[in-house]
Amino acid sequence: MKPYDKPKIYKSVLILASAVMLLTAGAEARTWTSADGTQTFKGKVRSYDDKTGIVKIVKPNGRVVAFKQSKLSEDDIEYLKENAPVAEKKEKKVKTREVPEVLPDPSDKESDMKKPIKVYFLSGQSNMCGFGNPKTLMPLAKSDEKFGYLLDDGGAWHTRKDVHHIYHVMDKMSYNGPLSVGRRFGPELGIGHILGYYHDEQVLLLKGACGNRSLGYDFMPPSSRKRLNAKTDGGWPAGISYDRYVNSAKKVLANLKDYVPNYQDQGYEMAGFFWWQGHKDKGMKKADYQELLGELIHDLRKDFGAKEDTPFVVATVAFNGSNLGPWKGVFDAQMGISKVPEFKGTVGSVDIRDIGGGGSHYANNGATYLKVGDRMGRAMAELHNGKK
Repeated sequence: MKPYDKPKIYKSVLILASAVMLLTAGAEARTWTSADGTQTFKGKVRSYDDKTGIVKIVKPNGRVVAFKQSKLSEDDIEYLKENAPVAEKKEKKVKTREVPEVLPDPSDKESDMKKPIKVYFLSGQSNMCGFGNPKTLMPLAKSDEKFGYLLDDGGAWHTRKDVHHIYHVMDKMSYNGPLSVGRRFGPELGIGHILGYYHDEQVLLLKGACGNRSLGYDFMPPSSRKRLNAKTDGGWPAGISYDRYVNSAKKVLANLKDYVPNYQDQGYEMAGFFWWQGHKDKGMKKADYQELLGELIHDLRKDFGAKEDTPFVVATVAFNGSNLGPWKGVFDAQMGISKVPEFKGTVGSVDIRDIGGGGSHYANNGATYLKVGDRMGRAMAELHNGKK
């Protein structure tokens, strides 16, 4: 025998020994028959998943094969159900990162550009557009430790390099740049700071919104249009705002190199959706608005190619605090959507009635818009952490 033959024989002995150990441990080896009765083979069942029907068999040579139970005879399937060890279910690993009450100052370091960009789509009507005045935000930034991260040591507004913000109004791009204060803003300021802290990856906020738009017509999602057989109203198609903003966002995502600094072809992941709207749907009943909102959630996830459990955060109407008047049905639907069984754990409702501001645009109070965004961003982080 040549010296180099010994390892081969030794390896074969080990394989045979391993196979014997496998077959003598636990359930015994048995003869299995194919569904059509024409073939048989011997082996020991390693595991069986009663939901997927996948069975794993260890053959006498130690090889593990996996296949659907439908390939086996009825007697074998019955045996599996009564005797086979159940396959272990691997728990989905959820990334958790706690967001502190007081955020640290934005880091000067660049984001991790090797990982896919975390993309969030924001929409709604005028308050999502943003009427926050930077001048009314400065007192809060100087006096409240919680929001001190907004200012640098010299008292100037911080700019986040790790969050890029793109905003479309109708078919025109209104803003394209890093997250900062310098113009009127909406909840994206608070949202962006929370998510910039939460993610190590680059964050992209895609906002498409316009004032005076209803979910019941202008922003009606495709599923609702089909269900209601929506007709065009005076040349203004139902769902025109939905189509415009989704299409604008898709164009950006198809050409990220043209929009995101230092983009390295790492791709992107739809990480979540935000919705803040309701004024135009004044008087709508809870059931009607909630059905539209549910279809909006489904359609946005589908149209962006997002997973069915991609987080979705809804902020409520709150023009007069707790005195909701004709918007009570809308409010109740916005708060109730997260309790619907199919959305539980993936949709978060954010009650903002206690934040204040007054009027349909909250008196242009920058502090109100920042706080609304902060609350929405934290709700999103909780959904990612599996806490909702």
